[in-house]
Amino acid sequence: EPSEVRAAESALMRRVNDEIAKARDALRDSDFPPDLDYVAHNGRNFDFPILRLRAIRDKLPLRHWLPYSSRHGTIHSGVDTMHLAQGTARGSRAGGYGLDALAEFFGVEGKQGMSGADVYPAWLDGQHSKVSRNCARDVQTLRHVHFAMIGVTPEEYGS
Repeated sequence: EPSEVRAAESALMRRVNDEIAKARDALRDSDFPPDLDYVAHNGRNFDFPILRLRAIRDKLPLRHWLPYSSRHGTIHSGVDTMHLAQGTARGSRAGGYGLDALAEFFGVEGKQGMSGADVYPAWLDGQHSKVSRNCARDVQTLRHVHFAMIGVTPEEYGS
């Protein structure tokens, strides 16, 4: 891995770490419990392990806050919508367990023009704004799928 790529990734990891630290501090100073709910789609097998490994490499506190599993079971909790769907017949009725399939099943707007396979080539091609917009849409889709899975609306949740 080229040193400039690693340096950029480490800088981004520091920013993520700092933002999560701010959120944790804000929650600690509020009436809400100080724990954050980490929500991802396939986070158990992809997002959380990769972020945790990078945080360990960069010696960031984030490594202690992220959900992770061990051979003895989950040590720190997080919500993985793919894992939740796989525990039900919902995924098979939805046409699969992918985020887009679950979004369609729940009547939530999903992908618009860019698949996950398109992201890396678009990034290399300098289409950073397009990739950023795609990621932001994925976050909103995940948020609405998660709300649908736990039976609340964004309005009921207060956001």
